[in-house]
Amino acid sequence: MDKNKIGYVVAAMILVIVMGNISTAATVELVNPGELPAQLPENKPVNFTIKIENYAAAKNVTIDTSLVMEGNNPVYDFGDLNPALSEYRYKQTITLDTALLPSKEFKVTISGKAPLVETERIKDTDIVITRFGEEKKNYYDVSVDNKFVTSDSFELIIKTKEEFTETIKKISWKELDELKQDLNKIFDSGLTMEAQKMADGMVNIRAPDNLLLFGLIKIENNLWLNIAVIVFALIGGIIGFRFGRDKGSNPDD
Repeated sequence: MDKNKIGYVVAAMILVIVMGNISTAATVELVNPGELPAQLPENKPVNFTIKIENYAAAKNVTIDTSLVMEGNNPVYDFGDLNPALSEYRYKQTITLDTALLPSKEFKVTISGKAPLVETERIKDTDIVITRFGEEKKNYYDVSVDNKFVTSDSFELIIKTKEEFTETIKKISWKELDELKQDLNKIFDSGLTMEAQKMADGMVNIRAPDNLLLFGLIKIENNLWLNIAVIVFALIGGIIGFRFGRDKGSNPDD
């Protein structure tokens, strides 16, 4: 291959690379407010406006949000573009054809609520499993021609987890530290109600001398306390085993 042909090939490769990266030159700016909270509690409403520019050479713009609809209100408000983009306004993930957009820029207001954690009841049991999933959620995630441009995220504050953590902090007796670890594992596995009930009971444990454990069992020395701790740890293990066995069952509709 002569030098001229090599030069043509190199030029063509550079052109392909440049063209492939044109769409990623798009920019996203948070217009209002100037900054979004780093954390959001479940069900907390929020709205904000972003401006997207420099997408003219691209075929499509994709916007995704973790926010869910508040009532029947749309997630996306495109202002004057609403009539042309009405079918996209109620979805969390949308892909917009740039032929429907202004040539230079457009603004979109995103409104909704922070999501709730998912729960499901195991079929034919009273066990309710909490599906925590990822606690990091997106206010918005923007891609152009399937190439990531930018995103802004928040940490989802889960009410049940906050309450459980506060309850665990109230259990100060060091002899119960190991059981506290077991309770954390039970909670993280999704058995949140069971773990919370046991933690509430542990908060009521007082120092020895006619100790009344969970309001039911009288304990007069540390030997019996240790036995009680082992028993409750075994109960936790049995609950976990039952959860693992039934995990594959289909939840009720």
